[in-house]
Amino acid sequence: MPPHSHTEEDDIPLARWHERDRPIDWSASGVLICRCFGIPEEALRDLMAEKDFADVFDLLDYSMAGQSCGSCLPDIEALFSQRDR
Repeated sequence: MPPHSHTEEDDIPLARWHERDRPIDWSASGVLICRCFGIPEEALRDLMAEKDFADVFDLLDYSMAGQSCGSCLPDIEALFSQRDR
């Protein structure tokens, strides 16, 4: 296998790595719900309004929220359970 050559993607911080593949509104303001990936609560609310996620796991997979330390999972689950109210 050839050695890895440096690309612009190598300069993307880990917290923004998935931004290039998943349309998160990084300009959303408000409380950060996932501090590891810098995802604001408002961005998750917007995603839930736009997409028909079958369950909270679909939201987590799509957004990458909660997939590092996991401390935000209870907050994300609570937010998901309130989506239809």
